Amino acid sequence: MKMNIRITMMGLAILLSVSLSLILQPTTFSANNTNQGQGNNMATVFDDWGASFQLPSSKWIFIGERDNDKAATSVFTYFRKGLIDSSNEPIYPNINFIFEKIPKNMDVASYSKQSLKRVPIQIKSRFTAADGLISLKNALGFIGTYVDPERKEHTVVLVHAVSAGKGMQVAMDVTTELSSQVTNEFYSVLRSLTFN
Repeated sequence: MKMNIRITMMGLAILLSVSLSLILQPTTFSANNTNQGQGNNMATVFDDWGASFQLPSSKWIFIGERDNDKAATSVFTYFRKGLIDSSNEPIYPNINFIFEKIPKNMDVASYSKQSLKRVPIQIKSRFTAADGLISLKNALGFIGTYVDPERKEHTVVLVHAVSAGKGMQVAMDVTTELSSQVTNEFYSVLRSLTFN
């Protein structure tokens, strides 16, 4: 089966709210800095960044890592087994973990404000650990939408967190039409997330 992931990749291009230098600088692509768990019982650990999470099911696979040493940034990408939309097109929900070095004194509100400036989404709601959707105490979450070049609306779950001079963004993306099929999986990842 041919994998048509162009729509999802367009969404990734919009959502990867890392600095322009990450895009313009040479990057390496590997899977060396992670312990990639598969299924419900194994945690995935980002050794270099002090973070971990648990995949919601074996339907999710690790696609790869993009590092930019000069920008001190890493992006880890996961795709879910495809879902078929009403146009009979396969859609591949995705999760991106974006790590970057930030000033040690930067708080989560400042980091989030700075990061949101680079993400062209319409924010629909906000959440924190108090709402029960995420385990991290030093994090802010957002649910938003955008329309891709194919004129399909996407629903995005976006989380910003900080810890000891490290910033983490989690960008979860799926077309709005199919979002109800993966929302619980997205929240399962967020509830399992740790960041030290």
